[in-house]
Amino acid sequence: MRRLRAAALSEVELAMDIINQAKAHLRAQGIDQWQTGYPDRDCLERDVRTGKGYFLEEDGIPLGYLCVDFDGEPAYEALEGEWLTDGPYVVVHRMAVADGECGKGVAAEFLRHAEEMARERGIGAFRIDTNHDNRPMLRLLERMGFTFCGKVVYRSGERLAFEKRL
Repeated sequence: MRRLRAAALSEVELAMDIINQAKAHLRAQGIDQWQTGYPDRDCLERDVRTGKGYFLEEDGIPLGYLCVDFDGEPAYEALEGEWLTDGPYVVVHRMAVADGECGKGVAAEFLRHAEEMARERGIGAFRIDTNHDNRPMLRLLERMGFTFCGKVVYRSGERLAFEKRL
């Protein structure tokens, strides 16, 4: 059975391994996302220290890593477009699926867990962004009912931003 669990500080290296696998997978597909050093070990350590880093695992084996954040994303304040909602939201960053697990529903399950966490906190919105050329993620967001809201700009470049009412 699969379960979502908080990552421990002693598992930052494991999270980084999964992130590096995802970086290589993106690069092999010609997707430019995560090819400039981000996310790095310091980023993942910060996720874990603040209680935002999670693994999805099955029978004790990690299938992927992600950051679930309820503190907002500063870049979203400068959205070139319009969000569907105002007020609190959950945002997922650094979602990475381990090698051999792509196409097995891990990413969709990650998003469903984040939705459930938000609902438990009484939060009615879910925001997320991705690279313009990350077609697998764009298809997933469409299937999961997210609406394109505009563009956000990070130091590493522009991202497409989406929101879903919960």
